[in-house]
Amino acid sequence: MIAEPLKLYDCSLISDGASCAVLTKPELAKKYVDTPVYITGSGHASDTVGLFQRESFTSVKATRYAAKEA
Repeated sequence: MIAEPLKLYDCSLISDGASCAVLTKPELAKKYVDTPVYITGSGHASDTVGLFQRESFTSVKATRYAAKEA
């Protein structure tokens, strides 16, 4: 078991990865979890993924912009 309901062969060995979030009203979320997470801000930005076009190899400019916007 990796993370319910995913087992070893349901998951890729090495990949870019992915994530998911279920957004709903607070009243509905409380029916499923004891401690829902409340989103108080969001931000979005994009940048190049080319290694030779970046300012830094250890950070992504878009991540900093999106965090600041949020």
